[in-house]
Amino acid sequence: MAQERVEGNRTRQYAQLRHYCFELKNSNPNTTIKIEVEPPENIHGTERKFKRVYVCLGPLKDGFKAGKRDLLRLDGCFLSGSYPGWILTAVGVDLNNGIYPLAYAIVESENKDLWKWFLECVGDDLDLFRNSNFTFISDRQKGIIQAIAESFPSAEHRFCLKHIYDNIKLSWRGRAHCDVLLNNMCEVLNRQLVDGRDKPIITCLEFIREYLMKRIIDWNGGNLYQATSPWGDQCVVNMRTKECSCRKWELTGIPCKHALAAIWDMAGNGEETAIPESYCHQVHWLSTWKDMYRFKINPCHPKKKKSAAELAEGMVKGNKLSKAGKSITCSKCKGIRHNQRKCPNDASAQTATQTQQSSQAPPATQATHASQTGHTTPFHPSQLHASPTKMTKASAARRSST
Repeated sequence: MAQERVEGNRTRQYAQLRHYCFELKNSNPNTTIKIEVEPPENIHGTERKFKRVYVCLGPLKDGFKAGKRDLLRLDGCFLSGSYPGWILTAVGVDLNNGIYPLAYAIVESENKDLWKWFLECVGDDLDLFRNSNFTFISDRQKGIIQAIAESFPSAEHRFCLKHIYDNIKLSWRGRAHCDVLLNNMCEVLNRQLVDGRDKPIITCLEFIREYLMKRIIDWNGGNLYQATSPWGDQCVVNMRTKECSCRKWELTGIPCKHALAAIWDMAGNGEETAIPESYCHQVHWLSTWKDMYRFKINPCHPKKKKSAAELAEGMVKGNKLSKAGKSITCSKCKGIRHNQRKCPNDASAQTATQTQQSSQAPPATQATHASQTGHTTPFHPSQLHASPTKMTKASAARRSST
């Protein structure tokens, strides 16, 4: 059960194979994938039985054409899982005489028809015709000799024999431009695929694709990396744009565990890596933090406030509490800025005020009238209750008569 959760269900993966192929073509442009199935026994049925699948990744196809070596090594190995089958491979040679995988397929068995189907698929990707001048190297696998003769009768087909180096160029035709004598190029690839031959169909195809991807990256590097966890989860890391499909690098600005694995792989392959801070967003840089605090607040000279002790000393004068700064409240009308003696709403207070004013004004008026007429008028105390307004009118009448 644990192994099934990690590697996947062997039966269910056949139902998911078409979706896997769609995703593989979307992520690698110019990729060729061909799936063949057996027709159902019932014409109205929807189930299909898997027969074979062919895969030629677009980057490998373009790279092989760029190498300009018309030489392919063909070989096959059997699957060791629950479902029988064979893995057919086509491997080229790079300019350093190293293996360059081109295409692979999972088929039912190894025979002439299946080798012919595989060669036709490879020929379509490489634009080969029946009269193409090409060179194939293989062992004496079952049916491969007849398949090459029927598919490419004009091609050179050589076996893995130790020919003498001096006679190799005289014996071979074609444009291989290579002095490879051994037939172990595909054996090297088959040895790398041993651990994936017993896996379910999709897991097996992914094992092959990951090996090919790692081999290309080890030689040439790249910006895209695939990080796989022990539980089979995969994430794609883009080192150029600093993005990861888990989105943690984009959200936090700090490289996630998948990005760290990619950086570690770059360093292990001798690629140039920058300092750790360069992979983080600028908000996490020390220089950014310093820029935030380079703006200073200038000092100023504010008016000094009096302390509580100073305020208490100013309120007490001569052992008495000062009323400075306090408003007066009338105890009768509850108004402010006057007391009960000067309350404007109290009638007795108004009478007292008017009496006080009249007691001061008549002497000056009487003295002026006496000085003008030459005689004096006796003053009676009852005149203190006269209205100041009436006294003023009387004095004005006397002035006008005089």
